[in-house]
Amino acid sequence: MNKEELLKTNLITKLGLEELPDQKKMALINKFGELVEKRTILRLMEELKKEDAQEFEKVKEKSQEDKMKFLRERVPNLDEIVEEEIVKVKKEIIDENSKIEE
Repeated sequence: MNKEELLKTNLITKLGLEELPDQKKMALINKFGELVEKRTILRLMEELKKEDAQEFEKVKEKSQEDKMKFLRERVPNLDEIVEEEIVKVKKEIIDENSKIEE
């Protein structure tokens, strides 16, 4: 699957989890979002200048809006990095599911 296909892929459908109660689906979606966010932040911390990384440590406890504003000011390709992390996580989940089904 290419990047565009992975970005459009609904993991709930792809993994055959449509029958789960909505509450469990939302929990899975939230976990997926948290994983993508953590991986993105780890990657950004490696790319940020030392001073910016230290400043982000202070900002990261603030609102999501504050964190995004801070990152957008310092990482011009933030959207691209987030997309890359979404694609990586989706691919890993789909690949692991395929192994289980075999």
